[in-house]
Amino acid sequence: MSAALLRNSKKFNAVEDDRESCLHVLAWTALRFTKHMCSEGDSSTFLRAFDEEYETADGVKGGDLKKGFLLGRDIPHLVKFDR
Repeated sequence: MSAALLRNSKKFNAVEDDRESCLHVLAWTALRFTKHMCSEGDSSTFLRAFDEEYETADGVKGGDLKKGFLLGRDIPHLVKFDR
């Protein structure tokens, strides 16, 4: 699910949300199931971004770490895949 949808429960799903969701699935799968040069602890930190949730008065929310993943562009600089 996109960071925007997780942060705002009143937002309607749009094409950009679907594209972002696909990117998250691809990144999670690559970090989880392919060989890379990232340490176990670092990859766990990255994977935690995809499971983030917290409760507010409006219900369960999340997406802050996903938004940071997209805006910060940290993974391409810190994770090097074998192939």
